[in-house]
Amino acid sequence: MTVHTYSPPMSSIIGTDTESSAIGPRDSFTESLQTNISQIKRRLQNTGLKSENHTIGTETNTEISVVYMEDIVNKENLIKVLKKIAEINHPGFNDISVLKQLMDDHPLSPFPQYLSTVRPDAAVTYLLDGRVAILMNNSQAVLICPISFFELFISPEDLYNRWTTALLLRSLRFSGFFLTIVLTPTYISVLTHHPEMLPFNVLLNLQESRGRVPFSPVHEVLFMELVIEILREAGIRMPTEIGQTIGIVGGIVVGTAAVEASLVSNVLIVFVAISALLSFLSKSFVMSNASCSIRYIFIVAAGM
Repeated sequence: MTVHTYSPPMSSIIGTDTESSAIGPRDSFTESLQTNISQIKRRLQNTGLKSENHTIGTETNTEISVVYMEDIVNKENLIKVLKKIAEINHPGFNDISVLKQLMDDHPLSPFPQYLSTVRPDAAVTYLLDGRVAILMNNSQAVLICPISFFELFISPEDLYNRWTTALLLRSLRFSGFFLTIVLTPTYISVLTHHPEMLPFNVLLNLQESRGRVPFSPVHEVLFMELVIEILREAGIRMPTEIGQTIGIVGGIVVGTAAVEASLVSNVLIVFVAISALLSFLSKSFVMSNASCSIRYIFIVAAGM
C-alpha cells in the first residue's frame, strides 16, 4: 500500500501589503493551490463554481486550476483561455507572472492584459461577473481575465465604500494616469515651442527659474526623471526601513542640490514630484510601469 505523505510547508493566511485597504476583508491568497481554492469556495458556496486542473511546465510539472462560474461565464472566453493553456510549451514556472506573459495576446503592449490580485474577495467578485480565474500552485497571485482598461483603476476597496466616494476615487486614479503622462511633456512643449500659451506673469516666473539652467527643457526633464527612477528602484531593492529613508531623504537632498547647482529649475522639481506621485495612484504596479514607459515617449516627442 502506498501512502501519500508529501506535505511541504506553506505560509499561513495573512494580510497583504500590495493590496491593503482600510475597510473590507484582510486575508490574502497563499502559495498553496488547494488553500486558495478553498478560500474562494468558502465565499462562493455554489454548485455552479467549477475548477479544471491542468499541469504545465515540461520540467516543473506545475499544477494550475482554471476557476469559473458555469452558468455565468462567457463560454467563448473560457474556451480561449483553455486553448492558450494547452498550447503553452515552457520548461518551468516559478510564478504565475511567467504564465501571464506567455498568454498575452499583444506582448509588445506596455499595458497588462490580465488582472493580477492576491485578494480572495476581489477574485470572487470577478467570478460573479462572469470572468475566468487562473490559480497556480506555489504562486500567491491569481490571474483574472478578460479585463477592460478602466478596470485597472478599480480597487477592491471601492466595493465597500459608498458609491459617491468610490466614483471619486476611481475618477482620481483614472485622471491621474493621464496627467502623469502629459504633465512633464507639456512643460517641455510649452517652454520650447509654445511660450505664448502661458500668461505673461507665469512665463516670467518660469524664465526666471530657468535663467541659470544650462540645459534645454527636454534634457532637464530627462535628467530628473532618471533620478526619480533610480531612487524608486533603490527603495524597492533595499529593506523596507532603509528603502523608505532613501526615497524620502534622497529625493529631498538630490532635488535641493540640483536646484542650488542650477542643473534644473525649481518649477520642474514640483512637476516631476507630482507626476511621480500620480503614477502610483493606480492599484496595479504594472500600470505604474506602463505610465512611466509612455511618459518617456511623450517627453521625447514634446522635445521634437
